[in-house]
Amino acid sequence: MNNLTRMREVLKDDPVWQKFRNTIKNLWQPEFENHIEEIKKLHTGRSIRSINPHMPTGKGIAEAAARDQMVRSRCVEIAINVTVVRNLMAVAIKNAGKYVEVKYATYMEKSLGLHTLNSRNSMKSALLGPYYKRFDDLETVLEIVDMVIEDCDKSSYTIKHLTEAITVATKREGL
Repeated sequence: MNNLTRMREVLKDDPVWQKFRNTIKNLWQPEFENHIEEIKKLHTGRSIRSINPHMPTGKGIAEAAARDQMVRSRCVEIAINVTVVRNLMAVAIKNAGKYVEVKYATYMEKSLGLHTLNSRNSMKSALLGPYYKRFDDLETVLEIVDMVIEDCDKSSYTIKHLTEAITVATKREGL
């Protein structure tokens, strides 16, 4: 049995470690795994992508503006939910790491032969690796959300200028 397996066996019965695992399990929501696909679909379905650049219409612009606002709003909603969970998860992981570091330092040194601080930190990192993976997944969702929100903001600026251009052109033509 390798050291990581032995350490997991010891932690399996530790009530504080179990509480940590349950906290992460309760924080992780199944829809997080679908957020990236949802965001991609929202982004590709944006009406701004289908406006005719040669002859934009008022109706097309209004539809694009409304759709972009809907996409942006959903992205902000996702960002809020993910940020709250990410922050709680960060605290839980940090506290669990400190707990293992303090409570099991002697065990890791004497029973597992991990005599250096670096080797004990490596063990701690290996134990927390799956939880860091979940944390990183949330970071990825937030990065993608930020890109889509930024693109929506930029397209709103473009829509504003298109509307102004149509207004000026209409006034010149006397319509």
